Amino acid sequence: MRKYQIIGILFGMGVLFAACTNLPSPRREILFGNPRLRYDFVDSNTNWDTYRAAGQRALFQINDGVLEGAVVGDAGFIWSLNHERHHDLAVRVQIRQIRGESGNGFYGIMCRADELGNGYYFLISSGQRFSISKATPQTPDLIQLTEWQGSEVIQAGDTVNELVVVCSGNYLAMFVNDVFLADAIDDDYSTGTLGVALAAVDNTVWVQYDDIVVQDVVVYGG
Repeated sequence: MRKYQIIGILFGMGVLFAACTNLPSPRREILFGNPRLRYDFVDSNTNWDTYRAAGQRALFQINDGVLEGAVVGDAGFIWSLNHERHHDLAVRVQIRQIRGESGNGFYGIMCRADELGNGYYFLISSGQRFSISKATPQTPDLIQLTEWQGSEVIQAGDTVNELVVVCSGNYLAMFVNDVFLADAIDDDYSTGTLGVALAAVDNTVWVQYDDIVVQDVVVYGG
């Protein structure tokens, strides 16, 4: 059984959708390199956290060759870490919400994270929303580095989305389904572990994470 810190987060109800014809461009040039590590969860012996919280309020488990997470509504974020420290990297993951109302779950990748859930969060939802945020010891709420907004690039409902994130120096970026969506500059964290995160509003949400690939990345420009 595992304890987990609850990080409160408020979500505005308004959604601004980015038009596909007016997508942003990264402020820096990103060159993706060779894969370093791959996690496919075929083997249940994994260094990713698996646990079941008291009262069946949250869990992470290996199920049918995927890392599966679930959390009840309004319990804050839960996470599973892989406990391997990284500095600069890019990460790819296949994510799918398998249960729960569309738009009710918020999930994604953490980089430079620690056991208390501090670090950077790259989040999407099945309601076609996304944000880059960070958690710090000084505040109980996630700090948005990019505001929550909508994009039709993100597949709605229970369709698989591929999320790609970049953590290189003080530069952070996210892509969904091979399309760049947002980037940010932040100096708070330079190293930490990789993780996946999940939160739900109102009702329980289940999410699957699969084919997590860590690869080299080089970022140019200022």
